[in-house]
Amino acid sequence: MGTEWLWEPESIQRIVLIARTLAAGDPSLLRAAIALAETGYAPEAERLRMVLLDRLAAYEQLMTKRQKYLTEDHSQVEKHRRLKKHMRRKIADMPDATFQPFAAHIGALLGVVTPDDLHTTDEVTLFQQFFSIPALYERLETIDGAVLLEKYEEAGYMLPSLVPLLLTWINLFIFPLLIRQLQKTGRDSSLIPTSIDSTVILNDIWTEGDRIVTSNPMIGEFRLFLSIFLTVIPAENTALLTQWYKMLRQLISQILNYMGIPSEQIDSFFSEEAVGR
Repeated sequence: MGTEWLWEPESIQRIVLIARTLAAGDPSLLRAAIALAETGYAPEAERLRMVLLDRLAAYEQLMTKRQKYLTEDHSQVEKHRRLKKHMRRKIADMPDATFQPFAAHIGALLGVVTPDDLHTTDEVTLFQQFFSIPALYERLETIDGAVLLEKYEEAGYMLPSLVPLLLTWINLFIFPLLIRQLQKTGRDSSLIPTSIDSTVILNDIWTEGDRIVTSNPMIGEFRLFLSIFLTVIPAENTALLTQWYKMLRQLISQILNYMGIPSEQIDSFFSEEAVGR
């Protein structure tokens, strides 16, 4: 003579996560939604949208840190000019043939590339239209809620294959560069690990029913950023994706060669990536 409510099995895990968030001293709904989304339990679409917009804001803050001119009321031309000047000061010895496309791509991510620049190719212009911070904001704010949830779940399914690739990148390039930079400045590099065992990290990812979950906050954060970028990737345009892949591969190879990374390691990594695609 009434209604019987049947709760999903994952409800207990969701309640535990929210309770831990409250116990940590942050009672906000946003923080609880972030904790759920990082683990793999998607909040409802509008809450997920809030989470991804919050992560995008953190990404923007990181990209524009100590560069106030990027967030001030300047023209795109002026912002691009200042950005290139700032980058050139930081990497004064980088060959111009490497620096110019590198600066163009960073400018594209920030949304300040202009057609007037001689190094702005059609590929870079399209790259900006899809992946710049303003474009990502617009996409997240307008994308259909059901599609947003699909992209989030798609990002989860990609974790078991992408995380080992990411760790390979860190082991081959990031750790050696950090160690070399610390040694170059006379600082202790012994605390930097030489590698991360992907099998250990992958143990933090598992399947619950039809969803992928993780207990690793870094992997959870990676999933959220992957979800953001998946919302703008034109998966149906394989020709454009191939162009971008070749363009970015060439650029990364040039940058790593400049940093002294052996070309054999670069070719090996990209061969593995090509197979993974």
